[in-house]
Amino acid sequence: MKFKRRQVEDIHINLTPMIDCLLFILVFLLLSTTFNQLSRMNLTLPDAQGVPPKQYEHKIEVVVDSSGHYSVNGQSLASKEAADLNTAIK
Repeated sequence: MKFKRRQVEDIHINLTPMIDCLLFILVFLLLSTTFNQLSRMNLTLPDAQGVPPKQYEHKIEVVVDSSGHYSVNGQSLASKEAADLNTAIK
């Protein structure tokens, strides 16, 4: 005996009305919400204090020109040797 098989219909769930309702509720809540200024925290932040620059008593200024001659505190050295520069700095 051949029985006729029953055909199963596909089940479709339409989500469009549910999404529309949720978006409507979301917009309604956003528009009806009041934002209080009282909910803020009152903070008193410290002001930044800069560190004063250090004052040095003995300043040494070394200048090297394009030809390689050294001058220490405005006095030019006779040679280009690093040993003479070391002596002038000391």
